[in-house]
Amino acid sequence: MYSYYQIGYSLTEGQKLRQNAGMSLGAFVNGPQTHAATLEAYYDIPVMPGLVVQPVFEYMMRPGETSKIPNAILTGVKLLAAL
Repeated sequence: MYSYYQIGYSLTEGQKLRQNAGMSLGAFVNGPQTHAATLEAYYDIPVMPGLVVQPVFEYMMRPGETSKIPNAILTGVKLLAAL
């Protein structure tokens, strides 16, 4: 699955003005936000009836919608059980 997130133009321009004025952009915002994208891959592996293991891979481009944070790779495993 591929997801693309576009931040509104007025928010981006407002953040640029605040940054140029030396003001804070807010908690956990590292720079003017523009866009981000995520590429996800996962696969269900049935182990037994009612139990599924799902390896997950995500590649995040422009985390936080800024170029200040490098792209990130996330991996994990989900265990899904039907009781």
